[in-house]
This record gives sequence, structure tokens and C-alpha cells, in this order.
Amino acid sequence: MTCIRKRRGTWVLDYRDGTGRRTVRSFPTKGDAQAELGRLALGPQTTVSGDVRLAEWATRWRAQNSPTLRTSTVEQYRWAMERYVVPALGRIQLRELERGHIRGLAADLLGKLSRKSTRLVLGTLHTCLQDAVEDGLLLTNPAAQGRSLLRKVEPEPAAVEERVRAMDREQLQVFLSIALKHEARLHPILYLMSRTGARVGEALGLQWPDLDWRRGQARICRQIVGNKRLEYPKTSKTRAVDLSSSLQEILKTWDRDTAAGWLERGKPRPDWIFPTRTGTSMTRYYITKVMNRILRKAGLPHFSPHDLRHTYASQLLQQGESPAYVQRQLGHSDIRLTTGLYGRWLPTENRAAVDRLDEEKAR
Repeated sequence: MTCIRKRRGTWVLDYRDGTGRRTVRSFPTKGDAQAELGRLALGPQTTVSGDVRLAEWATRWRAQNSPTLRTSTVEQYRWAMERYVVPALGRIQLRELERGHIRGLAADLLGKLSRKSTRLVLGTLHTCLQDAVEDGLLLTNPAAQGRSLLRKVEPEPAAVEERVRAMDREQLQVFLSIALKHEARLHPILYLMSRTGARVGEALGLQWPDLDWRRGQARICRQIVGNKRLEYPKTSKTRAVDLSSSLQEILKTWDRDTAAGWLERGKPRPDWIFPTRTGTSMTRYYITKVMNRILRKAGLPHFSPHDLRHTYASQLLQQGESPAYVQRQLGHSDIRLTTGLYGRWLPTENRAAVDRLDEEKAR
């Protein structure tokens, strides 16, 4: 996570370089820190010719962009370029790349990968070559017309909906009751995920100051990813999620119990709402492991922690809540994503609606 923040009268630039190593540097002014961030994004000012092979440009391109990108994005770029693009097209010079090369790659990918993964690879290549255009190495982006290729591998809405797994109300009730009985320490976070739609990393990243008891909300402003790396939420935007009355009661009880527990141990309570026994943040792997144990005890089919997010959204829509409200709660950037994912849970019949039009006319 790259960020600029003020600390003790100086401005700190915190970033990871192209190798993933974290670096923290201090500057007297915010402008100096921003200028250095811009320099890092541009990379070393050396001349690169359009005759360079795609493999060489891809390496340079990733090094230029890594300091300003989320860790997950850097890993996605590395996966797409090193595993699929470079082996297929790496020996071709940038200026010799043609649309036919891109079409051939797309056809090959569709024979190996899912439609979603194919889109990720082609999208990464498009971004890589577009930066080459902006740097003057190419006149046009041979993957620009590849937008039509991306449309061809667009997942069908029905296929996307089919992949979304959600518990029904009865399954969720059984799941949470077994969690409370056998995994009481994890019950609060699982309950929170099923009642807010928070991603597992966002739930793990919650800290006590993020809770606003007066408004009955929690501020989602960070997430834990991978091996306890701290990053901004997926859309890089914070959001406030509403807390139900029952969730507030569970969190207040958890607040009292954890405060008392850490006091008995003679240690200050960590800021994390859901820490490990040593005070560090939990991991996604641990949550998944415990959740699998609960599902087995409950006799339920397999669900992932992310499916609790789907469960929350689907149940809100089933009871007639506005898709716009669900979108805000989930933090989706576009309401079309919300309706595309959860379309089959949207009410499609409402005979009383047309009758209400007549009532308005009568008045």
C-alpha cells in the first residue's frame, strides 16, 4: 500500500519497490514527497526504443508501476505477464506486435483458462501496451481493438450469477448457532460478515476506533490481505456500513469481554477488533479453516467466507431492499455490478404496484 502521511512535522512516503520490499522515506514538505512518488512511478529516465522486445518492456513496465499500485494488483500483473503473455509473445518486438498476435493469444487463453481469467490477462496486456503508447514507443495500441476481444470473453450474466453461492436464512441460522456453540471466539466476526457484507479482509482490518456507536455504523477503511499485509479496501475508498441492533449488541459484549480479558493478562488491548491471542491481526486462512469446521459440524454444504457477503446481499434484496442501498453497503463502484451478481434474488413480480397507481389517481 503506497501512501503519503504526516508524522512528527515531516511527510512520510511509504511504498513497496518493484521487488516488493517496503521502503519508508521522510521529506520536509508534502510536495517533496509527492514529487518523489511521481519519480518512482516514472522509473529511471533511460531511453527505450520501440525495437525492444515485449518481455523487456513488461519487466520495465512492472517496475515503473509497482510503487504506486496495490500489492494484489502487482501480483495480478506478474501472474498475467510472466505466466501467459511473455511465454507467448515475449520475443516479439513492440513495433512488430499486431492485432493478429493478440487474437491468437486470446484464442489460446480461452482454451486454457476461464473467461474471467482470460479477461484479466488481456486487460493487463492492454494496460501494458497503452503505457508504451504514452511513452512514445508505439504509435497505436495493438490491443486497443482488443476491446472487442474482451467483449467476446465477457462472462454471461447467468454464468456469473450461477457462481455466486449464498446461504438461505435457515442455513445461516444453523451456521451461526453452531459457530456460537463450538467456535465462540470466531462467532462475532462471522456474524459481522453475514450482517454487513464486509469482505473477510475488511472484517479482519477493523479496529475499535472504526465503530461509531452513536450512528450505529462501522467505517471500512482498510483490509488485511495475504500474510497480514495492510491495504486500502478493494475500491480504494472508505465506506460506512450500517450495523443491525443484534450486531451492535454482540460487538458491545465482545468489547467488554476482550477489554476484561486483556486487562487480566496485564497487557493493553490491541486496536484490532478481532486479534489473535498474541494481539496481531488474524489471517484469511485461519477464518477459512474455522469456517470449514463449523460447516462440517452443521452438516451444511461448502461455503467460503466470501459467500457470507453474498448471503448478506441476497437476503437484503429478497426482502425488497433497494439495490442502491445494497450497492453502498457492499462498496460496489457501479450498481450494475450489484444487479449483475445478485439479479436472481431481485423481486420480479409485484401485482400490488400497479394497483397503487390507481390509488394515486383516485386521490
